[in-house]
Amino acid sequence: MNKKHHPGYTAYLHSVIVAGTAILLASMCAVVRIPVSYYCPVIALLALLTSAFPIKIPETDLKISVGDTFFFTNLLLFGTDVGVITAALQGLIGSLRAKSARRRLEFTLFNVGALALAARISGSVFYSLYRRGPLFEAGKVSFLEIIAPIGALAVVHYLLNSASVAAIIALDVRRNVYMVWRKNLSWTVATYFANASVAALIAFNVSLFGLWVLGVAAPVVLMTYATYNTYRQKIESHICELRELNSLYMRTVESLALAVDAKDQTTHGHIRRVRAYAVGLARLLGVTAPTELLAIETGALLHDIGKLAIEDFILNKPGKLSQQEFERMKIHSAAGEEILQQIQFPFPVAKYVRSHHERWNGTGYPDNLKGEQIPLGARILTIADSYDAIRSSRPYKPQRGREEAAAIMRQDAGTAFDPTLAELFVQNVDNLEAEAVAAAREIPEMSYRNCVSSCTPMVPEDRRALDPIDFSFELVSLYEFCAIAARNLNLEDILSGLDRRIRRLVPSNTCVFFLQASDSILEAAYASGTSAELFLRLRIGLGRGVSGWAAAHHRPMLNAAARLEFDEPNPVALPLRHALAVPLLLNGDCLGTISVYGQEHITYSERDSNLLQAVARQAAPAIAWARSRGRASEQRWIDPVTGVHTAGYLTAAGSALIDSCAHTGNALHLVFLHLTNLARVVDLFGHERSETVFREFAETLRVDTRGTDLLARFGPDGFVLLIAGIDSKGLAQRLQRLEKSVKSQLVSTAARIECRIGVASYPEDGDSIQALLEKILSQVERLGDCGDFERPANALRVLQFPIA
Repeated sequence: MNKKHHPGYTAYLHSVIVAGTAILLASMCAVVRIPVSYYCPVIALLALLTSAFPIKIPETDLKISVGDTFFFTNLLLFGTDVGVITAALQGLIGSLRAKSARRRLEFTLFNVGALALAARISGSVFYSLYRRGPLFEAGKVSFLEIIAPIGALAVVHYLLNSASVAAIIALDVRRNVYMVWRKNLSWTVATYFANASVAALIAFNVSLFGLWVLGVAAPVVLMTYATYNTYRQKIESHICELRELNSLYMRTVESLALAVDAKDQTTHGHIRRVRAYAVGLARLLGVTAPTELLAIETGALLHDIGKLAIEDFILNKPGKLSQQEFERMKIHSAAGEEILQQIQFPFPVAKYVRSHHERWNGTGYPDNLKGEQIPLGARILTIADSYDAIRSSRPYKPQRGREEAAAIMRQDAGTAFDPTLAELFVQNVDNLEAEAVAAAREIPEMSYRNCVSSCTPMVPEDRRALDPIDFSFELVSLYEFCAIAARNLNLEDILSGLDRRIRRLVPSNTCVFFLQASDSILEAAYASGTSAELFLRLRIGLGRGVSGWAAAHHRPMLNAAARLEFDEPNPVALPLRHALAVPLLLNGDCLGTISVYGQEHITYSERDSNLLQAVARQAAPAIAWARSRGRASEQRWIDPVTGVHTAGYLTAAGSALIDSCAHTGNALHLVFLHLTNLARVVDLFGHERSETVFREFAETLRVDTRGTDLLARFGPDGFVLLIAGIDSKGLAQRLQRLEKSVKSQLVSTAARIECRIGVASYPEDGDSIQALLEKILSQVERLGDCGDFERPANALRVLQFPIA
């Protein structure tokens, strides 16, 4: 037995089968003892044929037939026993469509028994009210005499039949009997009355004119049945067409939604989740009208379509919008209404989209609507949109947890949100969020997203001229410095001199110069001040973070969160809060940015932004000239085989890192990776293959390092990786990732090499790069193939990699 069955399922099933079988056998014995007209089996055959080919009700899984017409006819003309046998045969035919043999046997026995019981009881009710024998034997009767008994017959047979079916289904699937009956069977009462009425007309006319009436009535019933079936097929065809049109409509709406999703890179999946929240909340509220639900669903998908009228650099800005940018952003709700009005939806989608940023207390936009002046659909969209925004991460804020988001919703109920709707949403937030997460998984993967990060955003053409600024003595001094520096100083000295002068113009705790390392990457070429060691050699993708956004869009970024420069949400207790980044522009190209950062007490103004842009205009030519002059000399610090820094650069840069760590108290870890048995690769495959292996190994290490790490070649078969600013636990995680990356790089062949990894930490294992290297080298020589990660200084592993 199915474990899902109710405990009473088996008892009820067997009771109906036993009782019904007993009644059927008794009726069969009674029929055998008395003569029966040959019309009786003919009518029974008609009942079986029509029961075998029921008509499906469009848009449901339910079916009806006119078989009951002939069942009622047999019962009225020839008595209850004939009616019981006819009903049992109907149940037998109707049960043969079950899929499994076991279930087919259960259904057959149950249906035969249930229909026999219903026929016996309803027939007894009819003849107790009619108080005469079967109509075929009674001769002429008055139609008025049989109206009430036939009505009782139809009602009793319907109630018994539908109740027995609802009960067995409910026990089978553990559902409420009444709910199953109301949903699936309550509507069938009309078919019972229709069948009983036709049967009454046939039986009455037979009593008046004889059995030949059946020869006329049966074809009429069958033709009516066939006509209805044909009509039903046409309805089904039209419904399929309407369903396809509706599907096309929804696909079109979703395509428009994906257009918005493509433009706003920060809200992937937001539209699908908002739809799930909005439709779910509407149903919880009791909205059942199909057009209203469709309006809310469509409005949820298209609520941000007005963002097509907003510039990309505003939509994707990784920080707080300026007042001017926010006013521009507010246009999107009214723009969305104008766009959707052109479609002329037959429900108020455009109105909902216009008002989805209105607030309950009247402080929203664009119309400052208040309370119930805001359309219900718009109020629902407001809650759905706001909750998903709170729960989602954005470039300018982290995501909030479910409990915190629910608390915010309750806090803003009555001010931003309809309090009744907000409370209903929060009470059901677990189920609503589960549905929203599932909906977001169904988003088709668009290929354009794979190349977004490599595409440089377009620079807006309508850039306004900067406001005039006062050229103070400091600015004049800075201009003179840039003119001289371009001819006489190297890049590091230029950046250092600019740093000192910028600090006298713009308040800051940290100053960083990001310069383009490639077409899509910015790298911190200089950093000074608080947490400078975290920024040193930090790499940021173009369009990412604060500085990446400023460089990609050729626009300043004012008072963004400093932590956005890092991939980590909260990098190593970063004390800096506000950031100001301006692009270094020269002849329409961006060389990088000047970025300054302030702690809690520093907030940047438009004047600060204008001053720093003035600095950037003068500094850009000097920086470009120094970089072009210095690239040739920088090549001596690059290993020609692997493309990473040489050991000489390691000594100089490593010493600077140790000095910085000594000042800040941060840890510095030196990871030594030593490849052995490379000589065997040379013997088997040649020197060129050995260099290829070494180059691939270096690229694997380069991909796995952060922008603040320093990677250098050390000797003919080793590398050194300097990692600053993480604790021993973070180091262990880095080492595990590094080991996994290295293992997956190479493929199998006859030759094998080993990679030994050793770690030493400043200041525990040495106070200089040389001391840390000596500690590592002694480990490599002394230790074998084992080690542990409990203390980074003792960490040593031997990894074997097959070489292709």
